[in-house]
Amino acid sequence: MCTVTFLPLGQGDFIITSNRDERKTRNTIPPAPYNIFGTEVYFPKDTEAGGTWFAASKTYTLVLLNGAAHKHHHNPPYRKSRGLVMLDFFGYSNPAEYAYRYNFEGIEPFTLVIINPDLKTLHQFRWNEKMPELIEKDFEDSHIWSSATLYDSETRKRREVWFEQWKNEGNEFTVDNILRFHHFGGTGNIETDLVMNRSNRVQTVSISSFEKRHNVSTFCYEDLIENKRHTVIL
Repeated sequence: MCTVTFLPLGQGDFIITSNRDERKTRNTIPPAPYNIFGTEVYFPKDTEAGGTWFAASKTYTLVLLNGAAHKHHHNPPYRKSRGLVMLDFFGYSNPAEYAYRYNFEGIEPFTLVIINPDLKTLHQFRWNEKMPELIEKDFEDSHIWSSATLYDSETRKRREVWFEQWKNEGNEFTVDNILRFHHFGGTGNIETDLVMNRSNRVQTVSISSFEKRHNVSTFCYEDLIENKRHTVIL
């Protein structure tokens, strides 16, 4: 939800991983299949709003970050939870149709990473309360995103450096290796490390990782509060 990495594995395969920074008391149901607009979609469900920040179907994988390119002023009430707006994507045929036909008025700013391995496409969608923005990223390159809501531009740039250092260390692109980065990336500053905690108000509550490799898709969900790990094969 607040830190996301994408690793290409070749031939349309990939790993995408997300750290969720949230209130400790905001409960989640581990990943399970749900019928969304006639499509089987796997996702961990936020029990407070009923939505999610990480969802995968046979065709698309979506990961949400709070905020767009810049920090915004939180001004509730909002018309609909971003985690539900994200699931509405599955009612559209492609990213462009969703980006330019969906009504985002009254929705808090967010960033959505959209992956289609069959087409080998990686899109970044942003809503900033004024206009939608959809750009295509390089599917064959690795990427990192950090939430503009929680991390200023300097911190986001530092995290990009940590990610480059991790890659330059020769780490093989595996789920275990990227999970170690998502657990231990940083310099020891608990407020800006990848696993963060800001006076127990907001902290990293879970890490989710989705891997598509050799026609097998695996969804790994780590609950850091309960110290439990759930794995689902799609």
